[in-house]
Amino acid sequence: YPAARQHCDQSLELARQIGDRKVEAETLHNLAETCWALNEMESSREHFQQALTLHQELSQPQFIAEDLAALAGLAWQSGDKAQACERLDALLPILETNPGLEGGRHPQRTILNVKHLLEAAGDGRAASVLINAQAYLRARIDSLPDDEARRLFLQSAPENQELLAAECCAPPESETSAPAVADVPLAAE
Repeated sequence: YPAARQHCDQSLELARQIGDRKVEAETLHNLAETCWALNEMESSREHFQQALTLHQELSQPQFIAEDLAALAGLAWQSGDKAQACERLDALLPILETNPGLEGGRHPQRTILNVKHLLEAAGDGRAASVLINAQAYLRARIDSLPDDEARRLFLQSAPENQELLAAECCAPPESETSAPAVADVPLAAE
């Protein structure tokens, strides 16, 4: 990851030099993920926030949702449940209009992370996020021309199979207390 961090830093510098805001936003997101993997949480948060700002300016809702989901995960891990819930509240309208986060980097992983965070918060909206995402994914699978294409699609990302197999178990908030931060399972990178 240190080498990845160095490459992201170089890419960010170049994107800014040439004024390519889309590449800058993408690089900021990648840099944030790299910092997270290096356990540089404050740097990760700052880079996700910068990426979010650019994605908002560029009107890229699928990337806005991914940035918000990452920021919610960071907030939850740091113990700031209120901030995590605010980030989730901001991204849920995007999932209502784009339940599969079409065009995103890692849409299924993002949706699974949102589901896990909502469940951890005891938020019943986890069920609708999951149901809508599964319906969207099944429709995509059904639109493929043959069984081989469907098999390849499911194998292309482990998150495809995980999302289809996922179940929702978020009880109403009044019936549960939120788990410790370490208990929140986030989908694997």
